[in-house]
Amino acid sequence: MDINAILQGFAKNTSKAVNLATTPGGALYTAGYGSNIARWVAEGKGYRVIEATATAGVAALPTVTAGLTIQNGEPDNGKWYVVHSVFASFEASAAAVESAYIAHCVGMNRVAAATQDLALTSVKPLLAGAGPYSGLAILDLGATVVDDLWMPATSHVSNLVASNGEFSLYKELDGIVVIKPKAQYSLEICATTTGVTGRLGLAWFEVDREELIGA
Repeated sequence: MDINAILQGFAKNTSKAVNLATTPGGALYTAGYGSNIARWVAEGKGYRVIEATATAGVAALPTVTAGLTIQNGEPDNGKWYVVHSVFASFEASAAAVESAYIAHCVGMNRVAAATQDLALTSVKPLLAGAGPYSGLAILDLGATVVDDLWMPATSHVSNLVASNGEFSLYKELDGIVVIKPKAQYSLEICATTTGVTGRLGLAWFEVDREELIGA
């Protein structure tokens, strides 16, 4: 016996029932309300921070010391952090043409709580008018970390002119880094010499686990 079924739903903000469409294989056609990024910003889940003062970069890949570390301070059933972008504002260089890039390290394990070195008032929302930050992120400067494979997060940038120490880096990571509760993510400036100084920062979203991997 053949059974013809009609799958229906309700139009947004109404009680009007509408038919839903599927592919020939049975997959449901859906239409999102913009990208996840725009939706998370509109829902007040996005934040950004940058170091208050510039610090010197390192001349080789870091090992156990990081420039800026963010730790997810949520409980085990709390929010997961999706890293949107990393950036650096360089403020000085030696009297030479310099180049620099941002290195990052994704911590493999959950660790003890880091030190809160940046006041949470330094964390600002991506949604204008959202008000002050009330989350549980821990932002540690110069933290001792586990070397869980540092690698470049960005390509390099150069000041091109020896007398100019002001240049910047910005890289969208497109969610390839996700920080579970109690885990850490670290950044550092790598440069041709330690004469390069800059301020590290990042932007991230704090979302429910179910938004990323379902149940």
